[in-house]
Amino acid sequence: MLLSELREEIRVSDQPLTHVSWTEQRLAGKTVWQWLSLLLIPLLLWYGTIWMIFLHMSRQSIITVHVHAQESVLEQYSQQIDTLLLEHHLRQSFPGMEVSDIAHARTLNVLKEVDAPHRRLVIAYLSDLHLIQGGYMDSRGMWQATGVTIGLWDADLSGVDLGGIDLSGAQLERADLDDANLTGANLRGADLADARLARANLSRIDLRDAQLIQADLTGATLTNGEVQGATLERAEMRGATLLQANLAEASLWHAHVLKGHLSRVFSLSGTTLSDGSRCHTLADLTNTTQQAENRDACLASFQEEARRAPRMLPRGEGRHVTAQGA
Repeated sequence: MLLSELREEIRVSDQPLTHVSWTEQRLAGKTVWQWLSLLLIPLLLWYGTIWMIFLHMSRQSIITVHVHAQESVLEQYSQQIDTLLLEHHLRQSFPGMEVSDIAHARTLNVLKEVDAPHRRLVIAYLSDLHLIQGGYMDSRGMWQATGVTIGLWDADLSGVDLGGIDLSGAQLERADLDDANLTGANLRGADLADARLARANLSRIDLRDAQLIQADLTGATLTNGEVQGATLERAEMRGATLLQANLAEASLWHAHVLKGHLSRVFSLSGTTLSDGSRCHTLADLTNTTQQAENRDACLASFQEEARRAPRMLPRGEGRHVTAQGA
């Protein structure tokens, strides 16, 4: 008995001792769900990364396809205009003639098909070809009306950046220019009757002798705009910013202008105001029949011009203005 027990102890003592680490002890106690959670988290992170990469590539692919589609439309349009110029004498036509009306229809269609940046390219293209301008400045600096080749009436140019583009004499009746940027654009002599220019940026614009009858200029910015001789009769101008705008000789007959805004303009020399009266040069204020707010606007203009007289010379408005009845 003692001998057998001794042999058993010797046999057990001969077996190698195994060391179980703390990590092995922890892993040995994991359940199936715990193991799955350990594997699932990295898998989800990997899948999320792959999905984000896929979305980015898809978005870039969509943008690329969109740009190519827009450029294809513009290419087709330019080819159509080139054909009308070379084969159908478009440049010698004017609105009312078949070839001009075809060009107008195709222009309206392409403006509906492309986005705002590409609509700018359409207008710049036509301007560079001198197909939408209706006049030019001669060597004496005088405006010479010639008539347009392609009209832009009813065109959708809302939100388009047209800054600096030559649109002098353009026919833009009923055009939608809401929220458009026309900073520094040349629209001298342009016809904008019934056009929509709400919230448009017209800073430093040239609107001399332009027609804006019943145009909607609600909230538009005309800061430093050249608006001499423009017709703004029955125009909606409430909320428009007229700071330093030159309205000399312009007609504001029955225009809706917020009280006090006219006192901020650069000049009202010879301007016809909303009540039909005019701001005259060197007139006697005591003889005026104007409404009080219009009389005050003329007086404010006179005082402002007198204050800044040396700075007025570059803009050619070095005249003193007072108010007189029509």
